[in-house]
Amino acid sequence: MGVPVAEMDGYTRTKKSLFNGIVAVAVQVVSIVIGFFSRKLFLDYLGTEVLGLNTTAASLLNFLNLAELGISSAITVTLYKPLYSGDRESVRQIAAIHGWMYRRVALFIIGASIVLLPFLPLIFGRMELPMWYAYASFLVLLFSALLGYFVNYKQAVLTADQKDYKVQTSYRLIMVVKVLAQMAGVRYFDNPYVWWLAFEAVFAIIASIVLNVTIYREYPYLRERCVVDKPLRTRYNDVMVKTGQLFVHRGAHFIQLFLVAGLGQFRADANILAGCVIIQIAGTIFADNGHQTDLIFGIRDHSQIHGSVIDVEQ
Repeated sequence: MGVPVAEMDGYTRTKKSLFNGIVAVAVQVVSIVIGFFSRKLFLDYLGTEVLGLNTTAASLLNFLNLAELGISSAITVTLYKPLYSGDRESVRQIAAIHGWMYRRVALFIIGASIVLLPFLPLIFGRMELPMWYAYASFLVLLFSALLGYFVNYKQAVLTADQKDYKVQTSYRLIMVVKVLAQMAGVRYFDNPYVWWLAFEAVFAIIASIVLNVTIYREYPYLRERCVVDKPLRTRYNDVMVKTGQLFVHRGAHFIQLFLVAGLGQFRADANILAGCVIIQIAGTIFADNGHQTDLIFGIRDHSQIHGSVIDVEQ
């Protein structure tokens, strides 16, 4: 007697999830081991001030990346059904919408960065390093981050198809090699931070190329150009709905953490809670058929790949 299709499908998905987990843990172990040595070496050859500068620049970009809230997760969820049913045209269209939305987020980040650049001397005014360190750090990390919006966004298809291990082996292992190259550049060459920045940019490009080659090899139909016009956006309006719900939910969570941190204590008073509740209630504006709770709370984060701080925690 044959095994039911549903049971076989569940078994296959379980195997994929298990394999993804094993590969992710293996890559993370390698990253931790290398990070143990890279932290010490970067501290010895770059100094605490450069490390602090780099971390601050990365934090500024992370703040700007809040504009992405919800898009990647909403797209990943929307891709589940067409991938399961083998609907390549829908997958291609959803990936195109993803790119369309991400390009607009990227333009916002570029605009916000241009506004922020004149204020870098105020932010880093007390550091003893030349000011070009701040500009170079911010711009290189910005470049790496923008690759995630303009180039790497299609990795959401791999994630939705439970093939995240391909992301781990094609992108994150290259990031590990990048850290090894940065360690060598910092240790053996003059102007160590220049080499660190150069390897950051170069390996971001290499990793993006390898990742996209992997994606197109797995899904060659994604190479075909898809025009994102108004009818197509209307057809996938649920993506916009889910994105709005996730944006509101995560925005409320961020505001809550920000306000609690600003108060300097680990408790939220009635005003904070009330404000977050109001924002959560606003999420019902994006509700669809009364399922806002599942859409807001039932989606795991699949963030796009962006730049890194001086570490190997990719």
